[in-house]
Amino acid sequence: MLQKKPIKVEDIPQSQIMSQRRKLRENMLRQLGEKAAVTEERTDKVLLKT
Repeated sequence: MLQKKPIKVEDIPQSQIMSQRRKLRENMLRQLGEKAAVTEERTDKVLLKT
């Protein structure tokens, strides 16, 4: 994603920036949720073994 001309902040509408940030945040939360679910599942399995 190399670009020849630099991007000026004024060229990007605020709503586009916010929507990109929202998407990133949702993806991060989803990944964290999946990781938490996996660790909970693992702890359940460990507890069942004991």
